[in-house]
Amino acid sequence: MIGLVLLAAVVAFAMYVVGMQYAREGVQWGAWVASFASLLTAVGALFLTVVAFYVSSRKCDESCSDNAESWGQSASAWQWDIMLLFAIAGFCATGVFVAFTIRRQYVRAGWSLLAALALFAVWGAFFAGRRG
Repeated sequence: MIGLVLLAAVVAFAMYVVGMQYAREGVQWGAWVASFASLLTAVGALFLTVVAFYVSSRKCDESCSDNAESWGQSASAWQWDIMLLFAIAGFCATGVFVAFTIRRQYVRAGWSLLAALALFAVWGAFFAGRRG
């Protein structure tokens, strides 16, 4: 499931880059393509954020303990809270990306997209490492 979201993100990013390039040259449909791609990116970010909330709400089951070898097997590990904060910050950065794209401020949009990708990458690293 996460792999499909990442594939969709790559497709949306490619659409965004093509649309942005045409929009910067003054082609009207380029701005529409870039805006549509940014909205697709926002939907993907929303999905990842919902997954982050779900994972955070189901931290551990009966196999967890406070003396676990891995932080993912300890309900009181600080990584659970930080993991959720990275996902929320990534979603907020995606919102900024959409706003800049709609306002046709493509350089700022690119930086906010880079920030969102970095935040979700850190969340993904925590997500992958939660089971030790």
